[in-house]
Amino acid sequence: MTLPPPVPVWNEEERLAVLRRMRLLDTPPEQAFDDLVRMAAELLDMPIAAVHLIDSDRQWGKSEIGLGVRDLSRDIAFCAHTIREPGALIVPDATLDPRFADNPLVTGAPGIRFYAGEPLDVDGHRLGALCVIDTKPHAGLDERQRFVLKTLAAQVVSQIALRAAAAERLRAQALTRQTLNSTGQFAIISLDLAGCVTGWNRGASSVLGWPEADIHGRSITQIFTPEDLAVDAPAQDMARALAVGEATGSRWLLRRDGTRIRANGEMTPLRDDDGIAIGFVLVLRDSTRQHQADAALLAVNERYRLAARATNDAVWDWDLRENIVLWNEAMEEAYGWTPADTGATGDWWIDNIHPEDRDAVDHSIHAVIDGSGTGWTGEYRFRRADGSYADVLDRGFVIRDAAGQAVRMIGAMLDLSERKRAEARLREMNDTLEQRVEERTRSLREAEETLRQSQKMEAVGQLTGGLAHDFNNLLAGISGSLELVESRLAQGRTQGVDAFLGTAKNAVKRAAALTHRLLAFSRRQTLDPRPTDVNRLVADMEELVRRTVNRSIALEVLPTAPLWNTLVDPNQLENALLNLCINGRDAMPDGGRLRIATANAALHGAAATALNLADGDYVMLSVEDTGSGMTADVAAKAFDPFFTTKPLGQGTGLGLSMIYGFVRQSGGAAEIDTAPGRGTTVRLFLPRAQGIAEPLMPSPAARSPAAAAAVETVLVVDDEPTVRMVVAEVLTDLGYTAIEAADAEAGLSLLRSNARIDLLVSDVGLPGDMNGREMAELAREHRADLKVLFITGFAETGILSPDRLQAGMQVMSKPFAIEELAARIRSLIG
Repeated sequence: MTLPPPVPVWNEEERLAVLRRMRLLDTPPEQAFDDLVRMAAELLDMPIAAVHLIDSDRQWGKSEIGLGVRDLSRDIAFCAHTIREPGALIVPDATLDPRFADNPLVTGAPGIRFYAGEPLDVDGHRLGALCVIDTKPHAGLDERQRFVLKTLAAQVVSQIALRAAAAERLRAQALTRQTLNSTGQFAIISLDLAGCVTGWNRGASSVLGWPEADIHGRSITQIFTPEDLAVDAPAQDMARALAVGEATGSRWLLRRDGTRIRANGEMTPLRDDDGIAIGFVLVLRDSTRQHQADAALLAVNERYRLAARATNDAVWDWDLRENIVLWNEAMEEAYGWTPADTGATGDWWIDNIHPEDRDAVDHSIHAVIDGSGTGWTGEYRFRRADGSYADVLDRGFVIRDAAGQAVRMIGAMLDLSERKRAEARLREMNDTLEQRVEERTRSLREAEETLRQSQKMEAVGQLTGGLAHDFNNLLAGISGSLELVESRLAQGRTQGVDAFLGTAKNAVKRAAALTHRLLAFSRRQTLDPRPTDVNRLVADMEELVRRTVNRSIALEVLPTAPLWNTLVDPNQLENALLNLCINGRDAMPDGGRLRIATANAALHGAAATALNLADGDYVMLSVEDTGSGMTADVAAKAFDPFFTTKPLGQGTGLGLSMIYGFVRQSGGAAEIDTAPGRGTTVRLFLPRAQGIAEPLMPSPAARSPAAAAAVETVLVVDDEPTVRMVVAEVLTDLGYTAIEAADAEAGLSLLRSNARIDLLVSDVGLPGDMNGREMAELAREHRADLKVLFITGFAETGILSPDRLQAGMQVMSKPFAIEELAARIRSLIG
C-alpha cells in the first residue's frame, strides 16, 4: 500500500488518522513487519527503524529498513539492553553513553548517535523491541513520538500473535489434511460457509478426478450436475445441514472429465469452540456399481415378470436366502404340476429330478451359486405329475448383492422330450444312410483296387517289356558266342575262341549289372554299408570321372570340410556317382560345366518332411550340370525304371532308378532340381554315421586267388544244381574238398555230423520250412566257430541286414566272378 507523507503537526485528529491507518493495514502477514517499520521511520522522522526478535530459535526472523541495515543486523546490543529495561530505552547520544561508546556500530558505520527502543511483550514474555535510530543525537522523544512508538509496538505484538495463531492453524490444517488423506476409500471434502473447497483428500481426487491444487478455493458446485444446480441443491444441502445437523442422500455427481458417478453422501457443519458454524465437512462414497446392480436387478425383475407371462416354458424364481421357488403358469401346462403341488421350495424341485441325475444337478448348480459365476446350464430328466420323465434343458442366472453373495436365481426349463425323439429318429436315419454310404464306399474301394491292379499290371507289363528287350539282347550275345565256340570246337579250331568267350562273359556282366539295378530300384539288393568319407570317395573317383566326360566339359569338385561321415555301401555310391556324371555328360554334348559338391545337411521339420526323411543329420552329395535340363513332367518320371529320353540303344533307363532305390535302401533320399535351359542338379542325402570312416577296399577282381590248404572242406547248399556244380568245380580247382546239399535239412544233417567242415557256402532262399540263415544259426549251436558265406540273387534286408550278421559271416550277390568267390572263401577260411 502507499503510505501518506509524515504529519509534521500533531493534534487529536491526526492521532485518530494514525490509528485508522494502522487498522486499515491490509498487507499479507509476511509483509506486515516491513510496513510497520516503514511507518515508524516515517511518523517519527528517523532514517533507520527496525524490529529485533531475539528469542532462542529466532522463530520470526527480523525485519529492518533504513541506512546501513546489513551492518546493523550484525549486532543486537541495543535491543538486548532494551529487553533488560522495564520500559522504553532512550539513548540521546550513544557516543556519550559508556554502554555503547565502544560499539562498532557507533564508532564505525553507520555511526549511531540516537537510539529509542520500545519492548515487545507477548503473553508476559519479552521477545524483542521496535526501535528507531538516527546518526544525529536527539534530546529524546516528545509526546507524539512516544505515542506513535508505543502504538506501533502494540501493532507489532498483534502481528506476532497473529503469526503464532496462523502457524497453529497451519499445524491443525496439516493434521486435518493428514487425517483426511489417511483413507482413499471415501471422498472427504471441507468447505467454508460460502461453499468453497478448503480441504480435499486423496479419496476425493480418486472419486471425482480433481487434483487438490485445481479444486482448492473453488465452489463445490463444480461437482454438481446441471439438473441439481437448477434447483440450487448445494445451498439446500448446506441449509439442511445447519438446520438439522446433517444432510444425507444419493445423487449423480460430475467428475472432472464430464462423466457421471452415483454417490452416497453426508454433509455435517464444522463449528468452532463457541459452537459457531465455520464451514462444512462432506463425505462421499462412490456407489455407481451398486446403483447399476440395483437398476439391473429391477430390469431383470421386470423382464422376468413379462417373460413369465409370455413364454410357454416353465420359468422359476428362486430366493436363495429363503429357499423359496416360485413357478409360472406354464409349469402346470408343460408338466402337470399346480402351484399347490410345487410347495414353493427348492427341495421339491431337486426331489423331482431323476435319481440318476439328481446329485450331478445339485452339485453343478451350487458350484455356480457358491462361486463367482452368474450363468448355469443343466440337462436332466424331470418328473411330470403323471410319473413319467421329461428330458429338459434348464438355464439359470444368478443375481448377487454388492458383497458378491448370491441372493436370487432366475431360470427357465425347456422340455426337450419331443426334440430328443426327433433326434433319435434322425440318428436312425443317419445310421441307415451311413450303412448305405459304407456299402457304396466299399464298392468304390473295390473298383479302385481293381483299377490299381490294372495299373500295376500295366506297370509290370512296361517293366517286363523293358527287361525282355534288354535280356533278349544279352541272351543273343551269350547264345551266339557259345554257338560259335561250339562250332569252332567241333571243327577242331581253337583260334578266336577266346574272343567269343570274352563276348559271352561281358554279356553276363551286363546282365548282372541289369539285375543289380533292378534290385537297387526295388530296394532288395544286398548292401554292405560302412562309415564312409564321401570327400575321400569323390577324390578317388575324380580321375575316372575326368577320363569319362568330354574334354569340352569343365569338371569342378567342391568338397565341404569338415564333412560328416555317412553310413553307406561305398561301392554302390561310387557306381551312383559315376552314373550321375555320365548323365550330366550326355546332357552337355556341346560342352559345359560339371560340378560335384558335398555338404553337411541338418534336416528338420518341413525340410525333412519334403524329402520323406526323419529329422536328423545327413551328408549331401550333388552333381550339377549346365545342360539342357528337363521339363516338369520329364523330371517327375526320371526315377521310374526303363524311363529314358535317350535314343533307342543308348541307355536302359535304369541308371536314375538304381540310384533312387540304392539311396532309399540306405535310409536317405534323392531329389532333382531342373528346368529347361537351366541344367540339372541331382542331390543325394545320406544318413550321418558316428563311426570312423573305413578305408576303401580295392575290387575283389584285382586280388589273386590263393590256393587252398590241404583237406580244407567246404559245404555247398543250394537248390539250383548248376550253381552247386559251378561252385563245387571252382572249389575243386582251388584245391578244396566240396560237399553238396540241395536243401537246408540235408545241409543241417551234415553240419550236425562229425565231418570236417571249414566253411558253409549257402543260398539264402532254400526250399522247405528253413532258409539258409536259419540253417546257419542252428549249425552254429553245434559248430560255434563255423564260417559262413551267403550267396543270393535276391536278399531280404531283414534276413541279411549288416546289423544282424554275426562275426564270421559274409554275403555275396549272384552272379559273381570266380576270382571274387575264391578271394571270399580264402579270407573266411584263412
